[in-house]
Amino acid sequence: MKFFRGGSERSGELELIVSNINYKEAYKGIVRIDDVAMGKLGVRPGDVVMIVGRRRAVAVAMPGYSEDRGSGLIRMDETTRKNVGVEFGEAVRVSKVRAEPAKMAVLAPVSLTLAVDENFAQYVKKRLIGRAVLEGNVVRIPVLGQAIPFKVILTKPSGPVTITDDTRVLLREKAELPRPKGYPASFEELRGFKRVKRILYEAVVRPLKYPEYFRKMGVKPPKGVLLYGPPGCGKSLLAFAAANECDAQLIVLSGFEILSGFHSLEGSRALKDVFREAEEYSPSVVFIDDLDVVAPRREYAGDAGRWALSLLLTLMDRLESDGVVVIGSTSRPDAVDPSVFEPGRFEKLVYVPPPAEEDRLEILRDLTRDMPLAGDVSVEELAARTEGYSRADLVALCREAALAVLEELGEPGEVGMKHFEQAFGRVKPSITADLVKYYENWSIADNFRIPHKP
Repeated sequence: MKFFRGGSERSGELELIVSNINYKEAYKGIVRIDDVAMGKLGVRPGDVVMIVGRRRAVAVAMPGYSEDRGSGLIRMDETTRKNVGVEFGEAVRVSKVRAEPAKMAVLAPVSLTLAVDENFAQYVKKRLIGRAVLEGNVVRIPVLGQAIPFKVILTKPSGPVTITDDTRVLLREKAELPRPKGYPASFEELRGFKRVKRILYEAVVRPLKYPEYFRKMGVKPPKGVLLYGPPGCGKSLLAFAAANECDAQLIVLSGFEILSGFHSLEGSRALKDVFREAEEYSPSVVFIDDLDVVAPRREYAGDAGRWALSLLLTLMDRLESDGVVVIGSTSRPDAVDPSVFEPGRFEKLVYVPPPAEEDRLEILRDLTRDMPLAGDVSVEELAARTEGYSRADLVALCREAALAVLEELGEPGEVGMKHFEQAFGRVKPSITADLVKYYENWSIADNFRIPHKP
């Protein structure tokens, strides 16, 4: 058998060449593998295979065409090829994989807004039965002569799954809300924040991951958590990591976007839809960035701000599912209306401080891991010299040091201490001692008795 690049072969894995499948078999979630390769992989018709290129995808394996025998080809349609992130003629790694029956699958249109009713959802499910899917992959469903792309947002369990008659298939009407690039996949991946991560585990991860613990104890877990602290210290990253840590659906909202929508009926409808979807797709984390914008103190809020605040509180009060946690973030806790902190709302307050020296060392090691550092660079020294630097400041510091090399050499080269010295001249600490003192001394009581000056 002839394989690409000498026929790379690992235990239970083969490297095969991507080719095009017959157009009549497109959008069915199958790939065709030549008979000899299927035998080597131990794959039978109908088995699920994992295909790895620049990305990963799963598909149901079927025998190759007669003319493909011994060719080392895997034939797939354009959708599967794009899921894997390769071009025709490139190599992919293929292996047999176990796919669990899906209990639930959540799909969203890639770009369109659809009117979804029960009949349409059942139609989509019928088209998917027997298919293997993976979170993040795209599937195409033929509708009225066109193949509409849907992204697989969430599956339970996670990992490769197959859609069965018993699978609950949920369709969103709108495209998936984008997550910021570079969000952490877990608490372990997010450097620093040891104290805050412990608190969030108890307030967010444990309630969503082990809800039965709270039922057995006869108590209700917190519905809302407020992260507050100086700008750029990682409040958003902590919320993303918490959601991923418990394999929860994450819905990201911006306070400014919510408020702008309240100048029409669109904002009210959108916020209601988010809470409805969060309960429907639980466990879910709803993250509201800049909470002070959408929940401002009433005495200083305009009409839109008061409407947004009122609706947000009503939706949280009506939240019945224990599988939903709302996380808010703000760098201006004194600007948040005190009603937000009442029981059943954002009752858990978590201060996210500037990174301490130990945290800065972890962050800098992570940021410089792939940088070609010269021998004179001491990451420990950098951590000691960056008191008052936020996480965002440290990112900027490393970037400026790398840019200093490019300015000097005109091409990539080693990043030395002199380049970091230049970076220190360009990137100053954004957090002052007075600012830290303000956050450390702030309490909920301040919002009741001290007027906020906008």
